[in-house]
Amino acid sequence: VKGTGAVSVTRSAFVASLELEAAWARPGDDVSLVVATLSPDGALMPAHGTLRVDEILGVTDNGAVRGEQLVEEKPLATDTNGPTRTRWRAPKTGQYRFTFSAKDKEGNDVKASAVAWVVGPDFVGEKYRFAGVEIVPDKRVYQPGDVARLLVSADEKDASVLLATKVDNGYLVDWRVITLPNKTTIVELPITKEHTPNFFVEATTVANGQLFDDAREMFVPPQGSELNV
Repeated sequence: VKGTGAVSVTRSAFVASLELEAAWARPGDDVSLVVATLSPDGALMPAHGTLRVDEILGVTDNGAVRGEQLVEEKPLATDTNGPTRTRWRAPKTGQYRFTFSAKDKEGNDVKASAVAWVVGPDFVGEKYRFAGVEIVPDKRVYQPGDVARLLVSADEKDASVLLATKVDNGYLVDWRVITLPNKTTIVELPITKEHTPNFFVEATTVANGQLFDDAREMFVPPQGSELNV
C-alpha cells in the first residue's frame, strides 16, 4: 500500500492578513480594515494582538525616507466567526501604514500590514515617492449610479498620463490625457450598467526614457444577480 501527502512547515502557529476596503480616503473619512488570523491550512483562528497606525513621513529633497511616526495603537482580537472588521478615522492628509501584530503560543511574532493614502486639497504629492504610475480606486466594488474616484499618481512632477477608462480587447475605447502637477490627481468616473460585470482602467506615462503603466480591474456586479440560500 502506498500513499502520498504533504506537510506544511511554518515558523508560527498561524498567519495574519490585513486588507483595506479602499486604499485611499479623504480627511475625516473612515478607513475600513479587514483582519484575519489563519492556521497553516487556512482555517480561521482566534488571536489577541494590536493594531498600530503609523504616518509615513515622505521623503527628503534628495529622496531619502524621512521615517514613520506612531499615530495610534489599540488592542484588536480576531476569532473563528469570520474576519474582524474595524475602522480608523483619518485625521489629515498623508500616507499611513496599518500593522496588526500578535504572538502565537511559542512567542513568535505574527504581523500583517497595508498602506493607505489620505488625500485632500492640501495634499502635497511631492513629499512622497510613488511607483512609475499608479491607479488607486476608492472602493473595491461599485454599482451602477456610483461615481468611482480614482487616485492617479506618478513619481514625476508634471507628468502627462494617458488614462484609459474603457478598454476592449486591448483597444482604448474611452481615454484622456491628464497632467499631474502635484504628482497626483483624482479622476471621477460615473459607473453605468455598461460597466457590468467588470471593466479595466489603464494608465501609461513616460519618464526618464522609461515606459510605465498600471491597470486596475473594476467590479460592478449585475443588480439582482445574488443568490440567497
